[in-house]
Amino acid sequence: HVVIQLPKVNPVILSIVKDMTLSYTNADMKPNLRQYSESPFNRQQQDTVFAVGPLPILEETRTRLHARLRDRQITFNDLAPEVERDPALCLQLQRLAVEQNPDCLEQISGAANCLSLLGMQELVRLVKQLPVITTDTLDEGEQAYRTALQNAALAGRLAALWTQQKGNISPHYAHWATMLAAAPLWPWLLSVPPARNWLYYLSLGLEPWQALQAIWGKDLKPWQRLVTHMHLPPLAREVWNPRKHPTPQQWQALRRCDPRDLPAQTGRPLIHLGQQPVMTTLLCCHLAWHLHIHPRSQRSTRWLTLISHWLGKPESMVTNQLRETLLDVSQQQGSAFATGLHQLLHTTAHDHPAAGIKYPWVETRPAPAVATPVAATPDMSTPDMSTPDMSTPAASAIVIGIGSGASPGSGSRAGSPISPTQPGSPATTHATGCPQFWRLAQPGLQPAPWHPAGVVRAICRLVAAQP
Repeated sequence: HVVIQLPKVNPVILSIVKDMTLSYTNADMKPNLRQYSESPFNRQQQDTVFAVGPLPILEETRTRLHARLRDRQITFNDLAPEVERDPALCLQLQRLAVEQNPDCLEQISGAANCLSLLGMQELVRLVKQLPVITTDTLDEGEQAYRTALQNAALAGRLAALWTQQKGNISPHYAHWATMLAAAPLWPWLLSVPPARNWLYYLSLGLEPWQALQAIWGKDLKPWQRLVTHMHLPPLAREVWNPRKHPTPQQWQALRRCDPRDLPAQTGRPLIHLGQQPVMTTLLCCHLAWHLHIHPRSQRSTRWLTLISHWLGKPESMVTNQLRETLLDVSQQQGSAFATGLHQLLHTTAHDHPAAGIKYPWVETRPAPAVATPVAATPDMSTPDMSTPDMSTPAASAIVIGIGSGASPGSGSRAGSPISPTQPGSPATTHATGCPQFWRLAQPGLQPAPWHPAGVVRAICRLVAAQP
């Protein structure tokens, strides 16, 4: 054996060379793009997420169910719609039902199935014992968690609506599985502050799956463990399996045109792909988060085009259905923030493309000398691989203070309420969606209350008619 001894390098020279390399990398990196190392969260932080007890439910859910449970003649079918308005309570029912009846995982398709397996007394116990998130909470983790729950409720409603037209699976099961698909992300947003940088990347224009890779990397083993631990429905589990996702080429082909208009050799594979149940969950979850950030952005429009081609219906018809659902879900949840309805009513198609909600970067340790840039085209299955728009936000952008530090370039304070930066804006609300937002401010319209159903439908038709 030959042993070769390399000469020792002077530490001073090594540090100088390292600084020169880092300076060169810093000069070439794209603005406002930062991420952690390849292992951003250690095993201890992952175990902390696994050790999180039952996730809290919304305060209004407890109040609403307390009133309904006083009726001794109420049935499971009567309670199911009330329960399904809170995805956290649905997740807890799903977990308990599967833990007590492991063979019933494939048969559970809604809250009524879980209640029939657990009984009414178990629901009463959960409503009394589960922690709650108040509507006026100032905790940044609870604000992000509350937004995620309400956004999941929107995704579930969209899945039920469009699955009923598609006819590939049961609308009730599509609603249930889509609502719980993002459940592995909820404990991270609630208990780990750096995980909220996922929202920061969303506000930069990245796709949800891209933002997930920017924070947690491409290793999905921790997510698979969490999915199994939560006993999610089979359709929700497929969302966390990239092998079930369409390829970028399939996304691009579906975006260009309706597959029914293509020749049989090209269009038939896309039609078969659209019949896969996982497509419903993927499309609705991605669209729901883009609607929250900016409903008039290019990303939202792109996903709306994909859904119209997937359904084989005109985009104008799908847009009308979408905006009616936004109004209904916003009224049910008591918030226009998570659904993106407040953005829809306070922006126009001519606003700056960067207008939208801007989440700040959460600093958990001193900023490193150089931040690692995020690849512009990560290896993932998304319909758009372009670099997000990094230009200066427009005056109509909304800045939200979730995080323990300011967003690079945002200039906002952490924990500050959401407020339109445009002077003289008539609406100012908190992240949880207080009643102040239930007033309109559209050009040519006088502010009016949202309660009458006729006014809501008229607004929906008016907004749908705008470009």
